[in-house]
Amino acid sequence: MEIWKWVFVGVLWYAGFVLSTGAVELGRSQHTERISGSAGDVLEDDPVGRLKVFVYELPRKYNKKILQKDPRCLTHMFAAEIFMHRFLLSSPVRTLNPDEADWFYTPVYTTCDLTTNGLPLPFKSPRMMRSAIQLISSNWPYWNRTEGADHFFVVPHDFGACFHYQEEKAIERGILPLLQRATLVQTFGQRNHVCLKDGSITVPPYAPPQKMQTHLIPEKTPRSIFVYFRGLFYDVGNDPEGGYYARGARAAVWENFKDNPLFDISTEHPATYYEDMQRAVFCLCPLGWAPWSPRLVEAVIFGCIPVIIADDIVLPFADAIPWEEIGVYVDEEDVPNLDTILTSIPPEVILRKQRLLANPSMKQAMLFPQPAQPGDAFHQVLNGLARKLPHDRSVYLRPGEKILNWTAGPQKELPKKQQQQKEPQKEEPQQQEEEEEEEEEEEYEEVEEEEEDNEDDPDEETNQNAQISAVENLNDDDDEDEEPTEKLLKQFGKDQLINLLREAADGHRDFADKIQQVADLKRRTIRA
Repeated sequence: MEIWKWVFVGVLWYAGFVLSTGAVELGRSQHTERISGSAGDVLEDDPVGRLKVFVYELPRKYNKKILQKDPRCLTHMFAAEIFMHRFLLSSPVRTLNPDEADWFYTPVYTTCDLTTNGLPLPFKSPRMMRSAIQLISSNWPYWNRTEGADHFFVVPHDFGACFHYQEEKAIERGILPLLQRATLVQTFGQRNHVCLKDGSITVPPYAPPQKMQTHLIPEKTPRSIFVYFRGLFYDVGNDPEGGYYARGARAAVWENFKDNPLFDISTEHPATYYEDMQRAVFCLCPLGWAPWSPRLVEAVIFGCIPVIIADDIVLPFADAIPWEEIGVYVDEEDVPNLDTILTSIPPEVILRKQRLLANPSMKQAMLFPQPAQPGDAFHQVLNGLARKLPHDRSVYLRPGEKILNWTAGPQKELPKKQQQQKEPQKEEPQQQEEEEEEEEEEEYEEVEEEEEDNEDDPDEETNQNAQISAVENLNDDDDEDEEPTEKLLKQFGKDQLINLLREAADGHRDFADKIQQVADLKRRTIRA
């Protein structure tokens, strides 16, 4: 059996020389295959002329001011919300006349409140989103006529509009009630999950096109690696027993194939990561804490056949990209048989998948380039919106009709005016819910020393549990009148206060604000 496997790898290695189906420069390839059938036609659709989008002009505090405070938001994998906004501002589908719009877009940057390690804190997102919706519903009539059914929002959090990075917490919270009728554009996609509502558009995470372009290697480089993976197999800090993280799928990969010569797998993230993917036949794309990962984008761009290990995953633009033809699905329970599954695929099937992956249309659909290009991810989103038109007449409400509950959810997530509208008899249980939320925010662990250099870590989206510091858990209800310095010294002591202030300096946050936040954190701890 082992000899046969090596013969198989040798055949593929030789095929890499002959057919040159390795890394291709974005936009061109000598050996490609057109995507056949309806998928290929949909992928190449042009949305211009099929829909008109009105972009709300919001105060800068909802978008541009947040980005100015932390430009790192432009490079992390959640950046699609920023670039979608920029694209729409100059897109030919934009209309300045809301009366002729098919869709309405609200530019809120909900993933741009970052930790020192560049990962988004989700705690402000619900309140920011509620505030923005309250603003547009008060200043324009269009939200109120459908309660958002003709509006779309980009929500690229780990679990979309559930706004939490831990699945059990996300499920408990559910989708923000005010977004129940809107169309959500999100990276999270999993069938039969409370955080994916019907009608959502699943998109790829942001991957930097220019950066990947600089790592391209010669087209004729052979694919001498059979199976490739770099990332976590266990998350010991947050899942000590090893059964919850990735539902055990990654642990099974390591335990079964760490010594298998066909598998080039490791936790190390080399500087040649992109180059290595271009030398591999198969690239593992397993779930982590969430089912999606930037690896999927990277695999498609670099022509490495994605091996998708995430049961019930909904892949990006599934109605346009023929994932069954370009990838390999492996059930999580079948991971121990991964070597048999992959070596059983006939070489001609592998070569056809590689030819399809080399199609420029396939690659372009996975990217959010600047400037935008025909067929890219921006256009795929618009195509998805266009296919939903015309809106059914039932989405338009009768005068005075209300469906959504504007005060549903934790009180701390409501704009202050709505907090005051809460009924008195609900204040006591609501206070308990608030305290539970505050305790939840304080559960996050300090950043592990060995995880500090994770800018290019393919697992950064699935390892937030060990990377979010309690100091970064901001409180929107700051008491601006409190004098913090003297009280802080009494509450924390000199040494602890110095460490906290160093953490603040490392985060490049405003010094005075951070002192206030530390004081609030201490008060919340005492109250809880």
